[in-house]
Amino acid sequence: MAAFFVTVASFLGFLHPAGDSFAVFRRPIAAFLLLAALFASGRTQGLAVIFAAVSMSSTVAWRQDGPEEMTIYVRNLLADNTQIERIAAEIEARSPEIVALQEVSKHNRALLKRLAGTYPHQHFCHFSDWSGMAILSKTAATEQGRCSATRGLAAMPIKHANKTLWAVSVHLHLPWPLQDGGPLDDFVSFLGDLDGPRVLAGDFNMVHWGYAPRKLARSVGVTRATGSGPTFRVARHIWVAIDHVYAPGGGRAERLPKFGSDHHGLLARVSLSTSEVAHKIPSAPHR
Repeated sequence: MAAFFVTVASFLGFLHPAGDSFAVFRRPIAAFLLLAALFASGRTQGLAVIFAAVSMSSTVAWRQDGPEEMTIYVRNLLADNTQIERIAAEIEARSPEIVALQEVSKHNRALLKRLAGTYPHQHFCHFSDWSGMAILSKTAATEQGRCSATRGLAAMPIKHANKTLWAVSVHLHLPWPLQDGGPLDDFVSFLGDLDGPRVLAGDFNMVHWGYAPRKLARSVGVTRATGSGPTFRVARHIWVAIDHVYAPGGGRAERLPKFGSDHHGLLARVSLSTSEVAHKIPSAPHR
């Protein structure tokens, strides 16, 4: 009964942010239900199998194939990270078109200056001494970048193939009960005000099947780049994928070393081929 309750609650993130916290455990709960079904009978066995199937299928991210048009590097730096030179060397070696950074702090902000020669177009949002966010690009931007009212989003327009797209660095709040998930409706409105295709990359602090990432992604019609695997260790043997890259046409991501951070970085090759498609979902009540 507890497993049934957690499974149902994990789909209720639109009602309360606790739903997303339960969503993190959807896969292990599904495995437990399948095991329990072996020892159950009748209606209980059938319910266990159904709930397990629904839970597992909802966590699958289907790859959306499309031409790989852009490379994006994303990393939560960790505010007190001292391995700036290693990260700078990695970025220069990988040579992505866009770099999305989170936890750009007073201790590691020198990285932006270090990369200024290679990435002359930079937009930095200072939310606090530890929680700054940045977008770096090789190509010219057509206007000034923007910052969300509270920590969560930093956006900069990028020129690509004679078109303008918005690159957005994302750092959502920790899930309930540590924090309330942040003002999602405000973030959806912020993204909606950006004219043109959008690419979201960063630390979402949530698995991709949680309500918060899905709401942001669906509100602007983007699909997750798959294949990266877990990026953050919650406990000794418990890993979760909470760093993501979303683009109009999806793509493929690979996991990079930590280099002094508590998160693995990502390098994603994404497609912009379905940039005209946007799927809107109703906004949840303000919390």
